[in-house]
Amino acid sequence: PPPLFLSLSGSAGTDPSASTATATAHGPVRRITVFVPWVDVSLVLTDRFIPLFFAFLRVEQLRDPACQCLLQLVSKGMEAGKKVQMLNQLRVLDVLQELDLESEGDDEFEFALHVAELVAATWHELLDSLTEFEPEQRDAEGQMCAALLNASLPLVWRLLQHVDVDVSGAVLPIASAMLEA
Repeated sequence: PPPLFLSLSGSAGTDPSASTATATAHGPVRRITVFVPWVDVSLVLTDRFIPLFFAFLRVEQLRDPACQCLLQLVSKGMEAGKKVQMLNQLRVLDVLQELDLESEGDDEFEFALHVAELVAATWHELLDSLTEFEPEQRDAEGQMCAALLNASLPLVWRLLQHVDVDVSGAVLPIASAMLEA
């Protein structure tokens, strides 16, 4: 059988073992989501796990749990400077911009909603970090925050225009926060 990553990323073609690999990976991805809030971030934010989670975002059976795992990682409590550095390293907003979120169907709307919630949580964390910075941190980390927020604006606008009202509603607080700033 092909390696697990090839099966999950779709490179294995129509190999029947791909569906078995996907089903096998579903449970562990859900379990990791439970552990992320209390384990050290360095155990999850690795060159092995993060590319897998990003690849899972493109696998229909794994994309929702992968999105939830990334949401737990983004929402993980930590000091503002470390949070911004983690979000900059993670580049989750860049990856989400590449996803097809315009497809229709109940499963597609649910996935788009999970993505919108992840985007909103990431924005919330970045904006909270901006307010928590000490004066000496505001320059470097503040610029990093602003760059991440600005780069994700096209994704926010796409989600605001989404046909499903729940999806657009999930990112509405972002637009409100921009107006208040």
